[in-house]
Amino acid sequence: MPSPFPGLDPYVENSRWWNVFHTAFIVEVMEQLNRDLPDQYLASSEQRLYIEEHRQSIRPDVSVIAVSRVEQNLGGVSLAAETGTETDAEEVWHFDLTPLEVIERFIEITVAGDESQVIAVIELLSPTNKALGSSGREAYLAKQDDVLQSDAHLVEIDLLRGGYPTVAVSPGELLSHGYCDSVVCLTPGRSFRGKQTVWPIRLRKKLPAIRIPLGPQEPPVTLDLQAVFNQVYDKAAFGKRIDYRQPPAISYSQADTEWIDGILKSKGIGPK
Repeated sequence: MPSPFPGLDPYVENSRWWNVFHTAFIVEVMEQLNRDLPDQYLASSEQRLYIEEHRQSIRPDVSVIAVSRVEQNLGGVSLAAETGTETDAEEVWHFDLTPLEVIERFIEITVAGDESQVIAVIELLSPTNKALGSSGREAYLAKQDDVLQSDAHLVEIDLLRGGYPTVAVSPGELLSHGYCDSVVCLTPGRSFRGKQTVWPIRLRKKLPAIRIPLGPQEPPVTLDLQAVFNQVYDKAAFGKRIDYRQPPAISYSQADTEWIDGILKSKGIGPK
C-alpha cells in the first residue's frame, strides 16, 4: 500500500515509529547509492553513539497528605473527623536518572578499497538533533563541525517539521528565501567550498531529487528522495502502522490540515 500523500507523509513524524523510519531510510539510501555510484565509490551505513539522560517520574507507592483532625464528643465518646485539606507540608518529586544509549545511523560515501577517504557524509536528522539542550543535538553539531572542516561534502536531510533548525544554513538565511516545511542542505567539502545548496521541502509537493557531488572532475550522483521514501513506506509497512483516523502528531496550519483531511477522505481512510 503506497502512502496516500504525493510527497512526505506527515504522519511519519511520530515518536512511535520514527526509529523504524530512520533506520529503513538510511538502508534504502545506501542501497540506491550503491546501485548508481561509479565503480570507484561505495556507500556504507555508519553510526554514532551518545548517552541521553532519560528522566522518568516515579510515582510514590504510598501517597501521604496532612490531615486536620476535628475532635468531636458524642455521648461521651471521642471521635476524630478527618478532612482531606492539604497543608504546607514539604512537596517532593522523584525522577529516575536512567541513561539512555542512543545510536544514530548515517551514510558515508568513500573510495572503494580505501574507506578512510570520505567523499560525502549524508545525515537524516532525528528529533533529538533538533531539540535545544539535548545530548543528541550536541553530538550532531560536533559531527557537523568536523565534516565542515574537512574535504567531505555534507548532505543534511531534514524531513522533520518540528524542532529547532539544525542544518548548516542559519534559520534567518532560510527564512529570507521563503517558507518551507523542512529542507535538504548540501555544503560542499572545504576544497570545493563555494555556495551551499538548499532544496526546500513543502508538504504538498514531492520530495526532491538531490545531486551529491563526488570528485572535482566527476558528475554528481542523483538521489531521488521521493523514490527512497516510497520504498521505505512500502518495505516497513507504514500503511499498517499508521492510523489515519487520528490527527498527525505535528500540528499544521488550518489550510494544511484541511488539505490533509481532504487527501485522506478522497482515499477513504480519513477520520469518520
